[in-house]
Amino acid sequence: MISELDEILEFYENEKLALETLIIELVAEREFKQAHIRQKALKKVNRQLFLLHNLKNPNYAEILELQQSLENLKKLDRGNPAMKNFFDSRKHPIELRLQQIEANVAIEQLDSQ
Repeated sequence: MISELDEILEFYENEKLALETLIIELVAEREFKQAHIRQKALKKVNRQLFLLHNLKNPNYAEILELQQSLENLKKLDRGNPAMKNFFDSRKHPIELRLQQIEANVAIEQLDSQ
């Protein structure tokens, strides 16, 4: 059964996708003013999504930050093979923290059932 929060999240995810697609089309058609207006709307949708995800999972902000850190380290890793060990040593604690959060979330979900 889908909760109301999940339905709202799904609505905003669909709205985000529609706005992103529309912005790409508007830029391709050189409708920059309309694209700018839609970009402002997208910013509001992203803010709402962030708040709703935080309601669903209080660790969402930390998870997002850790995932972005991992992505950045992976990009740097690809660009500089000589530094691979250094970047791997930086990735490991981040991956451990992500696993720890996911385990805590799974336990909380089991406790709430």
